[in-house]
Amino acid sequence: MSGMRSTGTLLGIIGAGLLWLAWLMQNGWLPRNELVGMRTGATTANDAAWLASHRASAWSVALAGAVLLAASLWLLLARQSVNTQRNVVLGSALIVVVVVVVGGIQADRVAKDTTRASSG
Repeated sequence: MSGMRSTGTLLGIIGAGLLWLAWLMQNGWLPRNELVGMRTGATTANDAAWLASHRASAWSVALAGAVLLAASLWLLLARQSVNTQRNVVLGSALIVVVVVVVGGIQADRVAKDTTRASSG
């Protein structure tokens, strides 16, 4: 069971980090960088595209963080079988991937629209 406790702790840390990242994105405080963010050719094309795309997709990163925090709390507090705990970890990971991919698609579209609007 201690393995799931450390997994729960790790998911909580990652979830909190994603919520902080989403807050930075929503408020326009995440500068273009080489490490984090919705990184596509369109989102990194210019500062306006980066800012608009990250504001538009911050919800997806926040939702991913909330899912991981919920899974973390469940793993740390619930007394379930190891199989059920593994299913929670796998299910939450799947949800996070889907949500972030949808957010990335949205970010790319917003970035392309922003670049088109500023150049034409």
